[in-house]
Amino acid sequence: SNEAAVELIENWLEDTPARLEEIMRLAGGSDQVLLRRAAHSLKGSSSLFGLNRISELCREIERLAELHITPGQTPLATDLHSVFDLVEPVLKTEMARLKGAPSP
Repeated sequence: SNEAAVELIENWLEDTPARLEEIMRLAGGSDQVLLRRAAHSLKGSSSLFGLNRISELCREIERLAELHITPGQTPLATDLHSVFDLVEPVLKTEMARLKGAPSP
């Protein structure tokens, strides 16, 4: 239903900034296990919406964290932020559209 979709998007938009902050904070640091977990969880929720670029970046961070390859993690986290900034208004527009649409 539209309501369910709106709620999913709303929750994702609410949760993701904190998750991005966490990834940014952990990138290149010593807690690679936590970084891998954070990237994995964002990857899952993003692929739900077909946000492939975000999923890909998360998959790459996850892979580097698994191998404890810290160089390159911060640029990926920065890219994640940029992509989120592009995606956020698009999802908000989609949410407004779904809210305005009559339920089937």
